[in-house]
Amino acid sequence: MALSAKHLPLARCSILLVENETVVAQSVADCLQDAGAFVLTAGRINDALSMVESSRLSAAVLDLEFGDDDTTIVCRHLTERGVPFLFYSGYDHAYVCDKWPGATVVIKPAGEQVLIAALSELIGR
Repeated sequence: MALSAKHLPLARCSILLVENETVVAQSVADCLQDAGAFVLTAGRINDALSMVESSRLSAAVLDLEFGDDDTTIVCRHLTERGVPFLFYSGYDHAYVCDKWPGATVVIKPAGEQVLIAALSELIGR
């Protein structure tokens, strides 16, 4: 039995997903869409920055490390706009929080329900 839109935890949410690993990005995007979210996926920092500038976002899910770079600049732009975000990262919580104190962190690989619950809490659902 399919859930109606009002029973989906992320219904009517617009979520930015910043992930450079295609397989991970597709898996997370599918998970978030199944929870009712509209997902914008960025595989490059510049694309993520453009989406932050041009979109009305409910929240964002970011990988911390991005090849030779990291997503700090994206985090700053999200913070300036009041958009909550969490890190979905293979790095441990302490490492992520050293780079971004107080961040919400979901460690890869996490089950779909763990990610959805953390994101729902982050946006106050």
